[in-house]
Amino acid sequence: MRIDFISMSVTTFIQRRFHFGQLPFLTFLVACLLCAIIYLQLQRVKQQHQTINQRVDFLRHREDSAFEKTQDFIKRNQEHYKMVIYEEKFCPHNGSCDLIKPFIHYESRQMLAPSYGVSACVIYKNFSTVLTSIICYLYDILRYQEKVKEMMKDTYNHRLCMKDNEYHSFNIRDRMTPKTAEKWTNYLIVREPLERFISGFVNKCILDVVNRDKPCYGCDENITCVMEKQYQSLKTMSNNNKAARKHTVEDAHFGPQSWHCELRAHYLDYKILQYSPAKTEELLEELLTDFEEFGVPLSVTDDIREQVLGGKTFHATFDTPERIHYTKVVEESPYLKELLVKMFYYDYVFFDFPLPVLEIDKTSDS
Repeated sequence: MRIDFISMSVTTFIQRRFHFGQLPFLTFLVACLLCAIIYLQLQRVKQQHQTINQRVDFLRHREDSAFEKTQDFIKRNQEHYKMVIYEEKFCPHNGSCDLIKPFIHYESRQMLAPSYGVSACVIYKNFSTVLTSIICYLYDILRYQEKVKEMMKDTYNHRLCMKDNEYHSFNIRDRMTPKTAEKWTNYLIVREPLERFISGFVNKCILDVVNRDKPCYGCDENITCVMEKQYQSLKTMSNNNKAARKHTVEDAHFGPQSWHCELRAHYLDYKILQYSPAKTEELLEELLTDFEEFGVPLSVTDDIREQVLGGKTFHATFDTPERIHYTKVVEESPYLKELLVKMFYYDYVFFDFPLPVLEIDKTSDS
């Protein structure tokens, strides 16, 4: 309506001011003016729409962000609540606690690649075979490319860098200076405790039992028996009984992750990354992105990416029927879930994994 009114007013004005013979030119002039007015109006409408859309996007983003923050806040409060309840349940008195202590010094398997200032402390069942091979690759690229044709065959008992770049003390770094980096970047890969335990159980109690005397405490495939025996073993070792801290297959694969890598002294010195076989690609991309920043050639990171994502380690247990079955057994047993929390409570807490929900969550003071 506004545009039509302006058009009529301009036409009337021109007809009154100019002779009839000039009308063709004036008509053209009027048309140009009308086009300019319409164009300006359309641009204004377009700008208004853009402003509205930007405002809507901003509000939607703010709403999504607020929702995410709220959800994160709720989750953290839920975890804090569970922590309080579980500690009251399992540690009712000073000096009396059923939770396995954290930071017992059990084992520290340090793998170093001084050329790039990269190190990793590997823990069994936590991407350990692959990570050991990757650090070996960075340790001596030319030798690795010559000797190792398939990374997935560079396994624990046949690894190329056995004892070459492997140490048992975090402080070995004090005797080495990274060649291309200002300081060491120390990686620690951790895993959700139940997932790690089931992986170790399937691997060491079901699949790999040949030539071992009474594997898994002689429990065969009885996961309740294994968890009970393992809990007692950890309890004995955690009560300051250094003589009991002997290295066994079971303790190495089933013990708390916080017992590895000298974490009591060096927890803050590690870059801690969470691992799950289902998210291997995400973990690998984070590592390789870091490596490229440290100067590792793209041809090497591309080769690592292709080999790791193109195959599985020979003892991978993530998607086996056994893993699915025994995970369900633990998750559906209140007793086994309590044992799980008793053994790995501090792994859940220090490595930021959600604690399992126990039946005691639903109780209240009377």
